[in-house]
Amino acid sequence: MGLLFTAPKLEIVTWDVQHGDAILIKTPNDKIVVLDLGIGSFQSENERFSPLNHLLIKYGISKIDCLLITHPHKDHIEDIESLRHFKINRIITSQHIPKTRIGKNALPRDESLHRAYKKLLTESYLPSRALSFGELKLKIFSPYRCSLNNLNNHSLVVVLLFGDLKFVITGDNEFDSLDELIHNQNFRKYVDDAHILWAPHHGRESAFHYHFVKRVNPLFTIISDDKNIRTSAANKYARMSEVDFVTSKSVGDCQRKLLTTRKDGVIRIKAKINFWGESSFDVFVK
Repeated sequence: MGLLFTAPKLEIVTWDVQHGDAILIKTPNDKIVVLDLGIGSFQSENERFSPLNHLLIKYGISKIDCLLITHPHKDHIEDIESLRHFKINRIITSQHIPKTRIGKNALPRDESLHRAYKKLLTESYLPSRALSFGELKLKIFSPYRCSLNNLNNHSLVVVLLFGDLKFVITGDNEFDSLDELIHNQNFRKYVDDAHILWAPHHGRESAFHYHFVKRVNPLFTIISDDKNIRTSAANKYARMSEVDFVTSKSVGDCQRKLLTTRKDGVIRIKAKINFWGESSFDVFVK
């Protein structure tokens, strides 16, 4: 009797955390990867919604196999104090940023967030190396040449590789750091012709880089945003994205070029690799 085939599966959840970022990745070998620590929910008008506490209370998840923080701005680390409920195996951050720059000019009420972040800097960091979680590979890039006056330009870029699928998550990088990165041949190799792009810096105009988006050439783009984005480049991303089907609870299957947490709420991506090694994914929104 032949062995039963179990299709490798990948799930990516982009939480609705208003103006912030928080992404959950459940790997094919059942590991939990968390990328950024934003809080809040635009859809439910709950400014204190914690994705981490939601995982702990609803699903009983108390272990994070890999935590990646793209950069130490409040909207990417605001859930950091909830980490005390979790065991964390590996932490990856941009360690080239001097501690004196972290939390500089922050409001007094946010000082505890930055103190907690600095404690994480003693953990291991693997720059520009691939991590493996079964059939899922993560490639991590970190720009470093831009001025430290803008820490957005020192965000990690994380590329997810799953079979033939490629997903590019860009943190808050803006034009200058994206320009630095696309001059890196290895970076270009990994981001070219991806399937999904998470738009840099919440889709702001200051982060739109035509040649970067052209290289990525995504089927569609995801923007984590809220109603207060004043200089959105959403229309540009839509024009430069192809088109793919999305399953919506309210309208069924529909073709989309652009998804935003502001309009679509929590965005879930489920991917698999079949018996013949063919990769596919489905996208689900409210």
